[in-house]
Amino acid sequence: MPTAQNGSPRAAGIRDVARMAGVSVASASFALNGQPGVADGTRRRILAIAEQLGYRANPQAQALRRGRTTTYGFVVRNFANPFFLEVLSGAEEVAGEAGATLLVLDSRYSLERERRHLQEMAAQRLAGLAIAPVGTGESVRLWHDLRPGAPVVALNADGRLEVFARGVDNALWHIWQEAASSQNWSAWASLGGRITSDPVLAQNSDRRLEVFARGTDNALWHRWQEAANSQSWSVWSSLGGGITSDPTVARNSDRRLEVFARGTDNALWRISQRAASSQNWSAWTSLGGNITSDPTVVPNANGKLEVFARGTNNALWHIGEEVTFSRKQYEIIASLAWSAWASLGGGITSDPTVTLNSDGGLEVFARGNDNAFWHIRQEAPHSQSWSAWTSLASP
Repeated sequence: MPTAQNGSPRAAGIRDVARMAGVSVASASFALNGQPGVADGTRRRILAIAEQLGYRANPQAQALRRGRTTTYGFVVRNFANPFFLEVLSGAEEVAGEAGATLLVLDSRYSLERERRHLQEMAAQRLAGLAIAPVGTGESVRLWHDLRPGAPVVALNADGRLEVFARGVDNALWHIWQEAASSQNWSAWASLGGRITSDPVLAQNSDRRLEVFARGTDNALWHRWQEAANSQSWSVWSSLGGGITSDPTVARNSDRRLEVFARGTDNALWRISQRAASSQNWSAWTSLGGNITSDPTVVPNANGKLEVFARGTNNALWHIGEEVTFSRKQYEIIASLAWSAWASLGGGITSDPTVTLNSDGGLEVFARGNDNAFWHIRQEAPHSQSWSAWTSLASP
């Protein structure tokens, strides 16, 4: 058993396991957490050494590394109520099947007690919260304040990184490198606003950054740099709409920005600049569908946009721009329209993530019903021929 500096025994840590197995800490972590990237023989050796040392993962340390735990909070008003006992029983069963745990607390109809529970859960970086709140839902808003979304990083025209995130006051905050590749950073500065989604960033054709987020009125709001590389920003401006997801943004082949989001009818809606780098925007237009996740948009190798989302059947669905031709007197006019929605099958339980491979083909990743990561890819760049789904789970 490992010993502390004073000679007394201490609990084995992951570094002890890695040292004894002769592997890196990363390899030990992959093996102990059932992740791919470790040979079978090495994995068995690491697991045997962990058992020999009595290694047990430290959930608090894992939470600090990952930014969250696999524990979910469950707060009810009164344990004595048979309804809540029945709901709790079902929640524990679902959590157990997913490999998660529940931290169950009773507010006893006390708003102050409820708030205290949420503050403690946020400090422990719980993955999520189910709550039967006291009063009119003040604690739900408190939870969103205590556990704001993840930051997003953008690259300025001069190569400096700039980080944006929703703060505990629901304003947009940012921090930036003082020079490209520098470790000297500005102080955090507020860009104001009151947003209810994670922000998304895009660079205009004139290289100015523009940020988009959902507001408290469920409209899409945006703010932009007055000039490339500048810390002078416009005021917040509403683009209207009624959206129920985080927005996603991409630049068209003609360099106009286009934003997509799920509407109150669960259809996919879009809005676009009328000209590159312009603040003159189109009206909102529906692309139909019935989606249950945040959409993700990405340009194909030929510049045409394609949007992916989970459908009501948990399959992956997509819709993309396509060229249409019309005749005007003696001219053939080509224009972009949108395809019908098409299913790529699968059974996914997360928002999809899409990237462009080095060969120009798209590849989509999502969590499956078995909690493994699954992926599917285009057979050729900007093709509608796709591979079968493949699991990235450990062999």
